Amino acid sequence: MFRIQKPLPFPQLDAKPEITGLVNLSDDMQQCLSLLTAYNGSVRRLLRCNELGVLLVTSPQTNPVLAKTSVGDNTYYAFPSQLCSECIIKADASNAGVVHIQIDSQATPPTTYPLAAGDWVIIHPINLDRVNFKFTKLSDIVIIWPSR
Repeated sequence: MFRIQKPLPFPQLDAKPEITGLVNLSDDMQQCLSLLTAYNGSVRRLLRCNELGVLLVTSPQTNPVLAKTSVGDNTYYAFPSQLCSECIIKADASNAGVVHIQIDSQATPPTTYPLAAGDWVIIHPINLDRVNFKFTKLSDIVIIWPSR
């Protein structure tokens, strides 16, 4: 059994009876505390969740918005390498055709996700170079908002 040598206060945790002095932690309790807390190098904090148990987290840092305009009918494009944890992809509202999306292979319908004018989707590609596009019309635009 592990004995905590330093106080481990959690102001957000309403423990009854209040924890005082040295505390003995069983292996089960150590594992439970490690799952319920996060450590940033100097302070241990409780992880918060909603009523359904879903962790409340912040949104990732956003990068500049990128856009690509097609250079012809039925053209393909893949963005250069850029790490991203989340990516919003939107077909411009003025598009005349459809923008097709595929991950890790050429965007060839029918195995693509089609975006008509104004449609959007959120994906988690890890790297932007994994996302491939097919533009069906000249001058169609796809807008990408990656975040990391």
